[in-house]
Amino acid sequence: MKQEKKRNIDEWIQIIKKQEASGLTVKEFCKAEGVGTWSFYQWRKRIRLKSDKNVIKTDNFEKNTFLELGKIPVPSGLNSGSESASGTWSVILTFGNELMMTVRRN
Repeated sequence: MKQEKKRNIDEWIQIIKKQEASGLTVKEFCKAEGVGTWSFYQWRKRIRLKSDKNVIKTDNFEKNTFLELGKIPVPSGLNSGSESASGTWSVILTFGNELMMTVRRN
């Protein structure tokens, strides 16, 4: 059995990004690059878990808890009762590299 090259976490991050950009399946990519499929999946899982732990850094945050953002302030110079104050606004939330949610009011 051939022993795999030892790689550090930064090398695995680059390998995982390269696979995602390649358009190949994990199996095809690993065969072409000489990377063990089992190692690839284990490192990808480890890196994802590590990045998930760093997403929210709030002492009082609990899973499945509503996070109150408060009111969106009315720009100065606008009367809060006027039609223009209740006009257009948008909120954009970005989740990771590929998922974005936009909420707009026109």
